[in-house]
Amino acid sequence: LQVIRKLNPYRLPEWTEIAQAWMSFPTSTEAIQRESQPSDELLLIAVERLLYSGSSKEETAGTTQGDDSNWIIAATMLETCLKKSSYNPYLKLRLLNVYTHLGAHDKCWDLFKDLGIKHIQLDSCTYFISPALLEGGMYQQALSVAKEILKFHITTLSDTNTFVLRALENGNWRKADEFLTFQRKRMNNSLTLLQSKGTIMDCAPLLTAEEKIGLYHGIVGDSKNDLERATQMMNEIHNTTGAPSLICFNENDNVVLSDNRDLSILPNGMTTPPDSNKIRQVALLKKFYHGILLRTIMVLDVVK
Repeated sequence: LQVIRKLNPYRLPEWTEIAQAWMSFPTSTEAIQRESQPSDELLLIAVERLLYSGSSKEETAGTTQGDDSNWIIAATMLETCLKKSSYNPYLKLRLLNVYTHLGAHDKCWDLFKDLGIKHIQLDSCTYFISPALLEGGMYQQALSVAKEILKFHITTLSDTNTFVLRALENGNWRKADEFLTFQRKRMNNSLTLLQSKGTIMDCAPLLTAEEKIGLYHGIVGDSKNDLERATQMMNEIHNTTGAPSLICFNENDNVVLSDNRDLSILPNGMTTPPDSNKIRQVALLKKFYHGILLRTIMVLDVVK
């Protein structure tokens, strides 16, 4: 797909011709049960050709600024293809990108759930959904993703302890060292974990107290609970797998963050996520703001 942007567009078939070729492929009942079909690549190329053909001089797709007609056509084509290849993750990722552009964030959430991301994939394959959810005001869903990431890291830390002890009991010192190194360098310093802490600290205050998450993770504006929760958060800041530990993130520690994101899953043309330095700077800014908020609550209680 990447070669499409490098070749002269006049040497390539129009997207309508590619789509017709895709439609000509027979679909059997057995093929529907497979993860993907050979013709899926043709559809993805047709979508790329459609979005690229709208602008010959710029990277952005679409016919004119503010015209989303090509994106709507692309969404229709991808939805049709998914009916034949309902388990193809690349179709879902491309469609998720299209719906993000169109502002259909609820559809993005549905597609993300269908991807079935779990375990280690939570640390490497969730970076593209959080911005879409936050942009669409879906704070509850963004929090649920962040909570799953933190839960995964808590489980990983517990499992690492178990595996290290088991390796030592069996006399396998090298394997024990591998587990410890992986935990210290890749998991404890995970870039995704740092972002998730910031998401929880930012979003939890936006939720109502009835939903409980606001009371559990942040300050929701209830004068009876603000001081109690702020005190609890200050007591939890040294828990490395808890969201309040973001306040302890120190720029001068020279910690090398581990970028565990799998960028290879991004469809061609999808917006490149920010680099690790940008994420680090955003985390420092959030640490600054949330630290001020917690200290302000305690100071106000003293001067009452």
